[in-house]
Amino acid sequence: MNIGTEFSSGVIRNKISSGHKKHIVYLSEVLITVLISTIMFCLTAVPLVAYHISYLQRMNYLILSLALIFTAYIFIGIMIVFVCFVTANRTAAAIIGGLLVFLVNVIGYNADRMLDEPEFYNVYHQANGDYFTVAGELQETEDMDDIVEITQEENPEYPRGIKRNIVTVIRDSNPNVSINSFMSYCYCTNNSEELYEYEKESHSEMVRSEALMCIAAVLITICGALIFKKKNLK
Repeated sequence: MNIGTEFSSGVIRNKISSGHKKHIVYLSEVLITVLISTIMFCLTAVPLVAYHISYLQRMNYLILSLALIFTAYIFIGIMIVFVCFVTANRTAAAIIGGLLVFLVNVIGYNADRMLDEPEFYNVYHQANGDYFTVAGELQETEDMDDIVEITQEENPEYPRGIKRNIVTVIRDSNPNVSINSFMSYCYCTNNSEELYEYEKESHSEMVRSEALMCIAAVLITICGALIFKKKNLK
């Protein structure tokens, strides 16, 4: 909102008129946003960790988890800066920025859900002609005596091949997914053994997320600076 106000009041235009290059103005706002994101991180994530330190100190990858949250904060801020400079309007930036954050959250949720889909469904056919499906591995059921056949069907919702790779990149580069993963990391394990297994399963995903968010943040910053450089301010 502060950037939108600077556009509306002519502050940005005056900075450029006084000799500052457009890309320098853009990068200076990005640096301010990084500073604000750092303060927000210290005011929110750090107290949460301090409150749960007796549990979190057992984590092998606590520093990596905190780095993910910190990067996610900065990434969200950089997206908002991009919207503000592209729209160059306070009202439009507020509306589009809010919608963008909501959209990123929805996309992240759906990408996570798609990757959690089982690859196959087991179809249990009963003697009376009825059947029921169960996701995952074959397992015993209470009415196994009535089962005459078990078949396996592909789940059409399960992403395969290139589609799965694309969805994985979208999920791993999504800041909201990283924040939600950290919350699950904190609350979805009850003992040291479960925590170890959860960390072991999530480590490669966490590393990918950190790398992809950093790359995406740099690319958005470069694109934003180039677009603003060519933008004609009225």
